[in-house]
Amino acid sequence: MRRSFTVLALVCVLAAISVGCSKQRDTGLPAIQPPSSTSASASPSVPTTPVTAVTIVAKTIQWDLKQLLFKANATVTVTVDNQDAGIPHDFGVYSNAARTPDKEIDKPATDVTGPAKKDYTIKPLKAGTYYFQCDIHPSMNGTITVK
Repeated sequence: MRRSFTVLALVCVLAAISVGCSKQRDTGLPAIQPPSSTSASASPSVPTTPVTAVTIVAKTIQWDLKQLLFKANATVTVTVDNQDAGIPHDFGVYSNAARTPDKEIDKPATDVTGPAKKDYTIKPLKAGTYYFQCDIHPSMNGTITVK
């Protein structure tokens, strides 16, 4: 009996140590990223001031920004700086997170093949949350907050 208890206690201790020493634990909170060593000052990942003009960079089939903050009831110019040589990108705005065609608010008429820049004029939006994506590469997407 005493031997069974000792083995059970040992198993529990080893399990607790392995959980405590695990490199990845799901805390339910976003991971904290260390500051970049190549930059003296880190740029904010979340915008704090609503704008009427913004540049978003497409590079390696990714946007450099995942969150945009637009001024409510104002026309906004989005400049797509496509740095992907020979690859086209565009910028579409949607009213739902699924970004389905029936929820498209601002459909891009043309794309831009990199390396090149193109301005997209977004009609005034009411305060709320919207979504954007490159319609050619739907994995390139993010959120627009309008205030």
